[in-house]
Amino acid sequence: MTGTVASTAGSVALSVNESSHGADSTPAIECRDDFPGDRLVGQTSSYLPLRFDCVLDDGSTHPSSPGYSWINTLIAVLALAAVLLLVAKRHLGEPVKPMVTAGADREESDGCS
Repeated sequence: MTGTVASTAGSVALSVNESSHGADSTPAIECRDDFPGDRLVGQTSSYLPLRFDCVLDDGSTHPSSPGYSWINTLIAVLALAAVLLLVAKRHLGEPVKPMVTAGADREESDGCS
């Protein structure tokens, strides 16, 4: 799981790097593949949630890849599962200690006091 998140975050970083360096870098190639060039004005990125969006001339943003939406959902589900498991471990993992009464000590003595 960690490898998937790291590779997806690396994909966002690579898209940001490619779209900000070199000739013919803006708009990003990911955006040029999906939208007409005369409507593209830029791109935005985010690491939380993972996202690389294309910005159109009307101000709307559209995801450059549908993969980011499912990986964000997977991260949220796994985080929730981790929290629930932690809470369950805290509540169910504590063993119940037997109560010791004062009379129990007398029964164990040999009676020679």
